[in-house]
Amino acid sequence: MLDFIKSIFLTNDDYSFDNSNLLLPLINEYKNDPITLIYLVNYLTKSYIINRNNKLITWDEQNQIKLPNIEALPNGINRYELNNELVTSNIIHLQSSSIIPWTWNKSRLINCMKHIETENNLWAFDSLNHQVKFLFPMCYSIVYGGNHSLTTGILKGSVANFEENCYYDLSESYKSIKYKNGYFYSPQGKFKLSANEKITGILFEAGRLIMNSGFSFNDYVNEYQNKYDPLKSKLAKEFTLLEDSRIELIKLISSYYSK
Repeated sequence: MLDFIKSIFLTNDDYSFDNSNLLLPLINEYKNDPITLIYLVNYLTKSYIINRNNKLITWDEQNQIKLPNIEALPNGINRYELNNELVTSNIIHLQSSSIIPWTWNKSRLINCMKHIETENNLWAFDSLNHQVKFLFPMCYSIVYGGNHSLTTGILKGSVANFEENCYYDLSESYKSIKYKNGYFYSPQGKFKLSANEKITGILFEAGRLIMNSGFSFNDYVNEYQNKYDPLKSKLAKEFTLLEDSRIELIKLISSYYSK
């Protein structure tokens, strides 16, 4: 399995870094193991962050337009489910909540990485900047504000967290929406994802399996989030390799501090 997961993020295309569609066969292997599925979601989102920001740092401005915004569902789909707020205490952890910030500005990222989560300036939640929605049963968080500083906290290993007063339940969407082979299918039509946003389709279908397993939001909090330890999961070796990639990216970004 280790070699298979490593291959997910290798590509011969200089402009495409999201090969997460290759994960679909693997998530089916764990369809009756929601905890491991959620760790796969966490692994996949962190891998995406590393790959995206490697491109952001090394690409020129012309190619940075190939970095898409990350949305749970394509804009053409009726997304009323995203307004289905379930009011409850919801703690967002930078490391376990599988946040996908969509960085887009190289200078902002470098500046954040240089000045945030340092000895004298630990990462801190800013209610005027950081806007995050946690989606269930997909078990990841999309970002509507604070992309570059959230990325900094995640990449630099901050253990900070902040409280939201709700989460968003998209369970009803599975009755009419599905993802397959790069396309979302819904009553509104067929929607093709760009090369670097297929992760949202994979996460959507992972959520279907988590939902079908009977796993609840309370189970997520009690059995996954409160016990979060990727190095004790079935993906321990994969997370160890991911850590090496994270450190290499930090070194790469820090090489731009004086430029």
